[in-house]
Amino acid sequence: MGTAIYRGIIDPFEALERGADRVVLAADARGGLVVHSGWRISSGFTLNEILERFSSMGFKLFLVTNTERDGSLSGLDSVFVSSIPPRYRGSVVYSGGVQGIGDLEILAKEGFRGVVIGKAFYEGLIDPKDLASLEG
Repeated sequence: MGTAIYRGIIDPFEALERGADRVVLAADARGGLVVHSGWRISSGFTLNEILERFSSMGFKLFLVTNTERDGSLSGLDSVFVSSIPPRYRGSVVYSGGVQGIGDLEILAKEGFRGVVIGKAFYEGLIDPKDLASLEG
């Protein structure tokens, strides 16, 4: 969930009543800020501010999308990836620009919880057989 929380439709604490391990907060980032409502509206907060704020509330899982790379197969944005503090990476499933197994290896090495491989999978750039070597 993302937009519903950012717009105040769902109270974050009520969402957490379902279990912090069952709720994933989407944090779609563009231009340094988290956006919502189909990536059209800025939350006014940076990605790190969102991670800090919602982690302190008890959220344990985040889906972080680099909207400027999503679906592009252009590879990771190393500046974007490195801007996510290591203390949050174990809670973050990363999405955006993944183009091959090398990107997955980088994200695994950096401690990210998971990766959305989306278009790279559908385009045949990532072979599911290669994924077993990345399991931690």
